[in-house]
Amino acid sequence: MMKHLCGMIAIKVNGEDYLVVIGGFGPSSNNTPKQPGAQYRGERLNSGYQRCNEIHFYKVSTGQWISPTVTGDRPPPIYGFTLTSINNSSAILFGGDTANGESNNVYILNFTDTSVNCSKLSNPGGS
Repeated sequence: MMKHLCGMIAIKVNGEDYLVVIGGFGPSSNNTPKQPGAQYRGERLNSGYQRCNEIHFYKVSTGQWISPTVTGDRPPPIYGFTLTSINNSSAILFGGDTANGESNNVYILNFTDTSVNCSKLSNPGGS
């Protein structure tokens, strides 16, 4: 899916550099295959557009796009969030716009070269 308002970070796993692209908002009719396990949510105000919770890796050394195995608590279809690296192979995702409105949820994402595990933090900070 061609998209905007997604998150992107750089990670390094087993000595290899990757870009990770998560979520976003874009046209639903661009003939791109859907990612297995990902969800897509249409927008009422922007007919023909949808948010998604796709996660993709781009292996810098080979120019290869990888669709990783996703385990744990995958965030819902989302865009406009903050995504920040914690270390070479982990990141934190906060906030964003979902089908239920603006989110205060926090997710920890842990990466390998073929997978990502998502963990939702329960009630961070009490609200």
